[in-house]
Amino acid sequence: MFIKDLFGQIPVRKKFLKSDQTEWKYIVDMVTHYALVHPDKLWRLTRDGKTVYDLKPGEGLFARLSALYAPDWMPHLREVMIQDEQLEIMGYVSDAALTFASSDFFNVFVNNRPVQDKIIKKAVMDAYYRQVAPGMTPFVTLFVQLKPDLLDINVHPRKMEVRFLDPGSMYTRVHEAIVHVLAEQKVNS
Repeated sequence: MFIKDLFGQIPVRKKFLKSDQTEWKYIVDMVTHYALVHPDKLWRLTRDGKTVYDLKPGEGLFARLSALYAPDWMPHLREVMIQDEQLEIMGYVSDAALTFASSDFFNVFVNNRPVQDKIIKKAVMDAYYRQVAPGMTPFVTLFVQLKPDLLDINVHPRKMEVRFLDPGSMYTRVHEAIVHVLAEQKVNS
């Protein structure tokens, strides 16, 4: 499937467009999110005839992260994986050596939907307490899978926010998972 000039013929949409650079960032973010959710699919993104992404179907999330981001970041990534009967948290977080001044590389997906969730972000950032400088954000790509009846996705018109039935439990589980991974990394260093 190819998408080209999606809103090119709709003048009403044009007045709501931001600058070319801002709209391009939105496109890259969206393609990146879909590529992370579907590492088994081919993704190709071009701009002005130049290939930006040519992502082959990978062998999993780490292979996709390797294709999307700088190769020298990969040794800093640590796998997160916890699972029980109601919840699964999997993905990768960086050690304290790989941080950024923005949250551009902080990706959270709940039931494969990209979200911006304050509870999960606070749990992650609290896990890095005293490990990252104030104002810095670690690399995070986390997938949270849970039963649909344990959350409300109708909080935000674009479905970018969710509300957990038990936010305290979600905080605790994410925080413990990250603390465990970071502590394990220190022991193995």
